Amino acid sequence: MPGFDDTLWSIERDYRGQDPYETFADFAALRGELVALLQAATPEQWERVGIHGVYGEITLQWMANHICDHDAEHLQQAREALTV
Repeated sequence: MPGFDDTLWSIERDYRGQDPYETFADFAALRGELVALLQAATPEQWERVGIHGVYGEITLQWMANHICDHDAEHLQQAREALTV
């Protein structure tokens, strides 16, 4: 699994110029698809190991936890940005 340098994503993807309602609807749809995939995973698949470009050896369980933490951080940032 490749690692990504997301430093410039907010500029390249023009996050400030996006409609927040549409953006959150897209986000929710994508996360819904991910949840459906994860719900179908077997216990063995949750423990399967992969190599991540930044974090090294990780499991699906680790990645799911990381995504939840990462999403929570970005949702807080979005809340703060929308209240300005």
